[in-house]
Amino acid sequence: MATEDHQKGGSPTSTEPRDDGPTNAASLLSGTSGVSAEESALQHLNVDYNDDGDSAVGGMTVQTSTISVNSSFYNYVEENGRTYHKYKEGKYMMPNDALEIDRLELQHQLWLITLCDELSLVQVKNPQNVLDIGTGTGSWAIEFANRYPSAHVIGCDLSPIQPEYVPSNCHFEIDDAEDEWTYSQKFDLIHGRALVTCFKDPSIVIASAFNSLVPGGYLELQDLILPLRAIDDTLQGTSLDHWLTTTIDAAAMLGTCWKHSGDYVRLLEEAGFVDVVENHFQWPMNTWPKGERMKVLGRYMQENLLRILESLSMAPLTRGAGFTKEKVLELTAEVRKDVVNKSIHAYLPVVVVLKLFACWFLESSTSSAIQKSRGNITASDGSMTNIPTHYEILGLPETIRNDFTIPVQTLRGAYRRALLQNHPDKSQLPPKPTLTSQHTVYSIDQISEAFSILSDGKSRAKYDKELKLQNNSANAAGEKGKQAFRTGVETVDLDDLEFGEAQEEWYRSCRCGDERGFLIKETDLEEAAEDGELNVGCKGCSLWLKVLFGVIEEGIKPVDTGEDTDDLKEAL
Repeated sequence: MATEDHQKGGSPTSTEPRDDGPTNAASLLSGTSGVSAEESALQHLNVDYNDDGDSAVGGMTVQTSTISVNSSFYNYVEENGRTYHKYKEGKYMMPNDALEIDRLELQHQLWLITLCDELSLVQVKNPQNVLDIGTGTGSWAIEFANRYPSAHVIGCDLSPIQPEYVPSNCHFEIDDAEDEWTYSQKFDLIHGRALVTCFKDPSIVIASAFNSLVPGGYLELQDLILPLRAIDDTLQGTSLDHWLTTTIDAAAMLGTCWKHSGDYVRLLEEAGFVDVVENHFQWPMNTWPKGERMKVLGRYMQENLLRILESLSMAPLTRGAGFTKEKVLELTAEVRKDVVNKSIHAYLPVVVVLKLFACWFLESSTSSAIQKSRGNITASDGSMTNIPTHYEILGLPETIRNDFTIPVQTLRGAYRRALLQNHPDKSQLPPKPTLTSQHTVYSIDQISEAFSILSDGKSRAKYDKELKLQNNSANAAGEKGKQAFRTGVETVDLDDLEFGEAQEEWYRSCRCGDERGFLIKETDLEEAAEDGELNVGCKGCSLWLKVLFGVIEEGIKPVDTGEDTDDLKEAL
């Protein structure tokens, strides 16, 4: 994106209105029509050619809060004058010493400024279980626990550098997020920040998060997009550009790619997420841009960058590129001059990727998961309703059952198509399906369960074996040979719902957090009076509710049976 303000040298020929960027959480999510999200965010980044010595940030000092860390918690190895984690030694290339702890606290403040003092762009109602991946000093987890006292927050990291005294609803675990997740609970929100340098394969972490969210839960990744960029050519040929490019290449030699964050949307979609939201922001390298907000961000970013030069590059360059400690220090000394040079119009792209997850998984690899899904559905006429197999729910052909292995991409593609085809906001099918409808509309629970079982080799083998036995039995009995499964739609009585007299409607809360997710009006009941049941979808997510009710016609007097009238009324 080129404007006169973005050209190297010279000065703008016109006066532009002041634009400091977003000032609240709501405006962070707003885009500009006709341009990409990243281009829209860049509109707030313009060179300040009338620099008055940073009066917007005059007298401002960058400070971080003091963390009380119990030194006995440390297990570390020392290398080139810095300390690193002992658990899974060598996997993460950033140090865990006091200098790095202080920088992480500074970076936490930088994120808060970026997001207008919000910890997350996700508006979770009444969160119960929250996970912070790569929690670092634990500042995000601790602050989230303080803001949401009813939530239980877990922070995991390779290094035990978190404070000793934390809120009672927050605790920390030493763990590797690329290992198998063993949490007993599902999470309403899974958060990860600045993970770009952490994982060899982030798709493993994303897949684990995918399997660990409750219906209506969220995954949010706040990250940096490397390398640095510039709005013009002022970054080219600088020591800063050479330093970061060389460091990224050295990390790649050690088996860790630091450019995955630019692919988060694709990785989330490949994992099965749909409708991924991506929000772009910029951290100017110093106070070169216009606007008070951008100058404050630049002041914090400059300090953050000065502190990270050595810690980011020491391990990759000495382990992967053959640098000596002295050569690294010599290079970073030159880079420091570039960091404070306001004629270099560089910035670091940052991205916040989030996704509402409206599915839920049963435990796989166990017969109990298959047993839980089994059950006959009785229609209103008393007949048995046969529910399609997992293969049919995902739209997979009959012939694929004979394949010993099904490519994971095939399953994920089928899963995503099934979600889109059956999503109430995207499907072209009737919005209120019934069990006897001519159109087959599957619930999110059905689709998720089908994918969960078929994507796991052991559970699929058990499922196929039992399906074959049931088909043989059904064929012998002259039936169609379809297995009966539950619909995944919860069945309740109308009396189980609350009644709002003011609105004259029945309502019930949903698992997604919407307190009035399921709404029923009297006209809805009248339309479904003949069936005595009504399928209603949550207005906040993709979950459904089957409501049973009876109709008492006015003007019909009870037959005199000789029973006490009051007893008869109670019976009715």
